[in-house]
Amino acid sequence: MIRRMIALLVVFGLLLSVFVAPQRSATAAPTAATTAATPTLLAEVNGPGRGRVWVGAIPAYSSSKPVLVFVHGLHGKAPNWWGPTEYYGTNDMYDKAFASGYRTAFVSLDDEVDGPASSMWANGTTLNRQLDVILAYYGVSTVNIIAHSKGGVDTNSAVVHSGAAAKIQKIVTLSSPHHGSQLADLAYSWWAGWLASLLGQRDDGTYTMQTGYMSYFRSVTDGRAEYNSVRFYTSGGTHHGPWFSAMWFGGGYLPGDNDGVVTVSSSNHPQQYSRLFTGSSLNHDNIRKGSNVWSLIEPTVRTNFRAARSETADGAANGQKSQPAAAADTTSNLILRGGLTNSATKNIQLPVEGGVSALAFDFLADSADLTVTFIDPNGVRHPATAATA
Repeated sequence: MIRRMIALLVVFGLLLSVFVAPQRSATAAPTAATTAATPTLLAEVNGPGRGRVWVGAIPAYSSSKPVLVFVHGLHGKAPNWWGPTEYYGTNDMYDKAFASGYRTAFVSLDDEVDGPASSMWANGTTLNRQLDVILAYYGVSTVNIIAHSKGGVDTNSAVVHSGAAAKIQKIVTLSSPHHGSQLADLAYSWWAGWLASLLGQRDDGTYTMQTGYMSYFRSVTDGRAEYNSVRFYTSGGTHHGPWFSAMWFGGGYLPGDNDGVVTVSSSNHPQQYSRLFTGSSLNHDNIRKGSNVWSLIEPTVRTNFRAARSETADGAANGQKSQPAAAADTTSNLILRGGLTNSATKNIQLPVEGGVSALAFDFLADSADLTVTFIDPNGVRHPATAATA
């Protein structure tokens, strides 16, 4: 009972503060003072306000270094990399990269003004389009990526499922939930989920961060040939943030070492090339701050590990080499259902178009007594078999 009361505080505090607050810093034009000129808006690949690409000022003598692309986390936006953090002042990551002589780009995978967070499938497709714009702008054929939280999962999806593998060399993830987060499980639990719904955080982005769903994502993502083109470098933290902050409650709820939102074990990628660091002073908010981690990640992103294609002055062809896979745009065929009632049974009808040869279903429940049966159009019943843990 005590654990459940703590969990309710976690849902209320964490979803409101950690997941929503970063969005606040991006709802207006960025105004935070930086050493370098404020990044400028380059493109909106998904229409007005959606899928924005920002580019930083170009330092002198930067052409010999890889272009760095920064990807935000769940409910975040591009300005999170040069605007305010939740608890630790202005993020100086952009300043650090500029001062070190790097060309930079920052992406907003979702609606930068308002709107829910999208799944890794949709965001992977968006990121792939954004990379085309960035490659063409800088006239390069590959980039290195630094991704915070869910941005690492979105990047993974872009690499394997959206055709972006040839456009990326190295990916540094900052406490990304590569195996999901128990806090997302909590947000969709039957007894605490109502609060997450009330706060507007029950969206595709949060849903797909559940540990059960991420287990499915790993099963269809790992072991693919696309990993031959990229290298993953991971990191995490074990600090829970300021006392009585949302992360402090989250850290008390999560099992094992964690940064207040993501466990250390989940921040490890199953096919990572190297573990860069696990910081005892780093939590889910300050791990994205330049003054805390730039010196730890810069030696990794300063080089490429494979030869890039011949780069052109205008980069016109660079964004056209790798097209998204035909099945990558899953925005229209991902159906989410939930909120089972207390009744003994619940019937759910799902439309399936002609010509479909296979379907995948993912059910999450807090009771081993749940039974699921599929009934085909001919009335034949097909009992579901529970997957092993």
